[in-house]
Amino acid sequence: MKKSSLLILLITALLVFSQFNCNSPTAPNTGLSLTTADLVCTEVWLKLDFADSPNGGQYEIKRDGNIVLSGILSKSDTVLVDTTVLPSKSYTYIAYQMQNGKTLEQSSPLHITTLDSTSSNFNWQLYKFGNFNATGMPSMLYGVAAVNDTDIWAVGEIYTSDSVGKYNALHWDGTKWNLINIYYNYQGQNTWSTLRSIFAINRDDIWFGSNVRWNGKSFDNFPIDPVLLGNGINSIWGNQGGIYVIGNNGFIAFRNSSGNWNKIESGTSLFLYDIYSTNGKDVYVVGGDLNNNGILLKGNANSFKTLAQGNSDQMSVPHFDGVGRTVWVSNTGIVFFGGNLLYRLTDGQLNFVRSLGGNYLYGNSNGQYFGFLSQLRGLAENQMILVGQRNTVKYFNGMRWTQLGMPYDPNSGYTWVSVGMTNDLIIAVGYGSRNGLVNGGIIMMLKRQ
Repeated sequence: MKKSSLLILLITALLVFSQFNCNSPTAPNTGLSLTTADLVCTEVWLKLDFADSPNGGQYEIKRDGNIVLSGILSKSDTVLVDTTVLPSKSYTYIAYQMQNGKTLEQSSPLHITTLDSTSSNFNWQLYKFGNFNATGMPSMLYGVAAVNDTDIWAVGEIYTSDSVGKYNALHWDGTKWNLINIYYNYQGQNTWSTLRSIFAINRDDIWFGSNVRWNGKSFDNFPIDPVLLGNGINSIWGNQGGIYVIGNNGFIAFRNSSGNWNKIESGTSLFLYDIYSTNGKDVYVVGGDLNNNGILLKGNANSFKTLAQGNSDQMSVPHFDGVGRTVWVSNTGIVFFGGNLLYRLTDGQLNFVRSLGGNYLYGNSNGQYFGFLSQLRGLAENQMILVGQRNTVKYFNGMRWTQLGMPYDPNSGYTWVSVGMTNDLIIAVGYGSRNGLVNGGIIMMLKRQ
């Protein structure tokens, strides 16, 4: 055979092999993508997207070569969760679009490393404030801001039998709690009021309500803007770009860095209780009413929209059970919120936080596992603290929730309203009650061993 004939045969064979290889059913294709929606110690949340198949289809997901998830998508994309991973481990995932047992296409490999767990071993100390027997007035603490281990503020109303008689703030200097009175200027007069909200942007920029600011050396008093009158301030969040305040009857307002206030339409008349953001661009707010209706909002200084509703007949957004009392956002953008129960919103998909015992519809009968939830805060998804009624103080280390301090008791008179944390310190504030009557403010300080 001539060399030219051999060359033609060789080229033809290569072209045929190349064409076969390009059409291989397991070849990667940009029409199928697998990305990480979230990951913790024992869970990996995966977003699977069939970009070329609007109606979804059959899929398999392999982890390190073994099938861990499979099923049929009813739409082009969804979020799936692998609950069989271990902490601080590296894995590789590949998604496959299947048909009649054959692979149509596959995603590019997704390499992830799960979070490590953190220590749940904390020492604790309880502090009580107020003298109900002497004053007949119930002391309560409503908010806390932990700047660092030696700079912590708490606010509320504390009634004592000393010559001053009442206080609305406490400051921890690293050694002891100091009772303080913070006044605001109203029509030229120093006025005392119960403080219900506090937020620390940094140690030299701490807001007490909407018009008193600690500048690191002294308190600045700002005039009460007409926008703020008659709405109440239930919670604050802010950064260098400005602060948000939320209150009753769907009230949201924003103060920009120039000091100008602007009311923002929330689209709801429910009371708003908690606000949180990681960047100031995506701000989340929760609220509710006495009829057990709830709402989750997302917005910014321009507008807000409803993301989820509790106990509503409208079906245009995801639904949850009851009031929205607390909201927190992780550094990966996962939204945790709740009141009756604890939920997570991952890429628009609403789920119960399954790691919390009894956290599903009718699963926490008579407060068997936890009380009504007041506030969730965290440093990451393997460092979260959840507090509430019935002495609920639960820490999540990335794998499991652990009751801290005193044992959980469905009959406890301790209600924890707010919580803050640093790397190794947790501060919870609230009030104690006996026979249904509030009798004193309480603070629990927990230090990691």
